[in-house]
Amino acid sequence: MSAYFETHLPSYYGDTFFWEEATIISLGDAANAYDINLVPAEGAFDGECWIDGNLVGDNFKGQLDNENVTLILLDENNNPLEVTYSQANSAFDFSNINYGTYTVYAEITGLPTEPATITLTADNPNAEVTIEVSANGATTGLGDMPSKYVEEIGAIYPNPINTQAQIHMIMKQQSALTIHIYNQLGQLVQTRTITAQEGTSVLQIQTDNLSNGVYNLQIMTDDGASFIQKFIK
Repeated sequence: MSAYFETHLPSYYGDTFFWEEATIISLGDAANAYDINLVPAEGAFDGECWIDGNLVGDNFKGQLDNENVTLILLDENNNPLEVTYSQANSAFDFSNINYGTYTVYAEITGLPTEPATITLTADNPNAEVTIEVSANGATTGLGDMPSKYVEEIGAIYPNPINTQAQIHMIMKQQSALTIHIYNQLGQLVQTRTITAQEGTSVLQIQTDNLSNGVYNLQIMTDDGASFIQKFIK
């Protein structure tokens, strides 16, 4: 096993850990050594939080075994913190994590990934994710966390969205809500904070500044609960 196995990420030519960002090489060019600098994992955790999960889906065309799939933990700025690999039973985990906001990303060469963004707090220190893998890609799902502020959050409507959509909510009590929108690479493309009053309210979602594509919308409450929905622009 390499001495860098636990401290660096599997990397592609172009010094990146995302296959979509890799530089294509031309074989047989003796003038280019095609050196690859491994991307370091920058995490140093001493917390009490954890994220665990499973991969589900059939082994399609013999191209994927749910064991040894690369799972990357990113911080809120998309910097890599830690890498782990799924076990024979398709399970994986990140342990001893500090409070904060993280993205879980399944890196499977040739397959697009829809990651999940998770916020761990004293009220919600743990999270479970499910990554569904198919020939079309890997989709990461996160169960809604309980909140003392939220009674119900409805679905985004309409979906797909043209320039604007709505989410109907029922609040148990007033709370600040932070709304994040992430693209398919897990990059934050829009954020804002509102105050939702007790009772029924409507959250307006503006997407006129977004390119066409698939996005994850995350709503976070004052107690760190997280509600995630997917939408298409």
